Amino acid sequence: MASLGQLAAGIAHEINNPLTNASLNVETLKGKLKSCCGYDDILNKIDAIGRNIDKASAIAKELLQFSSSRKTEFVDVNINNVIASAITLLKYKLSSVSVHQDLTEAPDITGDPVKLEEVLINILNNSVEAMPSGGDIFISTSHDDDIVTIKVSDTGMGMPEEHIRKVFDPFFTTKEIGEGTGLGLSISYSIINQHNGTIDIASAEGKGTTVTIKLPVIKNEENSHS
Repeated sequence: MASLGQLAAGIAHEINNPLTNASLNVETLKGKLKSCCGYDDILNKIDAIGRNIDKASAIAKELLQFSSSRKTEFVDVNINNVIASAITLLKYKLSSVSVHQDLTEAPDITGDPVKLEEVLINILNNSVEAMPSGGDIFISTSHDDDIVTIKVSDTGMGMPEEHIRKVFDPFFTTKEIGEGTGLGLSISYSIINQHNGTIDIASAEGKGTTVTIKLPVIKNEENSHS
């Protein structure tokens, strides 16, 4: 995994440099053409190039996140606030589905709110993409015996058992080529592991998917490093 992380970081850096240069040139071209008339078709094509550059940049960012060795900064975290923040950030994407929340007053956990938010965003993104015609997402929190539990369920297409066994593997994806890197759940697994927690997926074809995350309320000092 360490070697794979180094490889991913190297690839991401090599991709980012030409992408940044291409993006700057696209913006320069757009600025010059907008000052002229009759170039709408060319501007549309340049916009399409820009969108593809943004898409490639997002993939490079995922590779960097996968390989990141940034020290996890643990603080007291209210998991309901993390969920609320993730939903706010995905407000536009979630507009195509109905989100139902059942959040209890769970005690704070010790964790990194930025990384935990990233986990929720990855899971919610997957749920939305599994429901192209719309559907429902159910988010709940509970706590018992010093464990906070987060459940995210959707009414999407679900997955066969052979896919469930591989979902946390780096680069595994059921999406079309170019639609995803297969790193979202692998990154999420690593983050939850850093928090001494567990993440499990239950799913069946045509019956939706449920992701269950369990996080300890009190984190042992000897496990405070990433």
